[in-house]
Amino acid sequence: MLEREEEFPSKLPDPKSLYTDFYNKMTDLTANIVCALCGCLEHCKDQFKTVSIDNIALRHLHVDPTLVPFSFASGLPELDDLHLMIDPHGVVRSLPSSTSPALSICNTCKLSLDRDIRPRESLANYRWVGPVPPELQELTWIEELLIARAHLIGQIIRLQNRNMYHPKDSLQLTI
Repeated sequence: MLEREEEFPSKLPDPKSLYTDFYNKMTDLTANIVCALCGCLEHCKDQFKTVSIDNIALRHLHVDPTLVPFSFASGLPELDDLHLMIDPHGVVRSLPSSTSPALSICNTCKLSLDRDIRPRESLANYRWVGPVPPELQELTWIEELLIARAHLIGQIIRLQNRNMYHPKDSLQLTI
């Protein structure tokens, strides 16, 4: 018990490393990652997997083009020829180990593909809404925030010791 009292309070980590870690994590969270299958938008890379466009399980994304009133071409001939409906924003074009593009897929959709079933939330499951209207295509980030259904919020608070004596403050008080 005495040993624990001597160790308390534990030493705080170096403030520079705390700030660096915080900055790096916030920078990672500011990236928008889109699931190619369901179109969900997230900010945490840990919630996504990358899947090759040659993955056989993607066949579950087939949609009869006669049922869709717009072109859902992704720009990838390998997928467009099979009439696979994906969100083009989920295409990852530069992988260091491969020259062919891949798809960014959320863990929920990946789990469904691993079970060899169509993801319930996938666009190919008649959850498409059509192309983005021209009025919404060129929005600034603040305009997107104004119409978004969800927001990522963060706050930075600076703590300081109020009892700290500073000679300059005492001079101002006495004058």
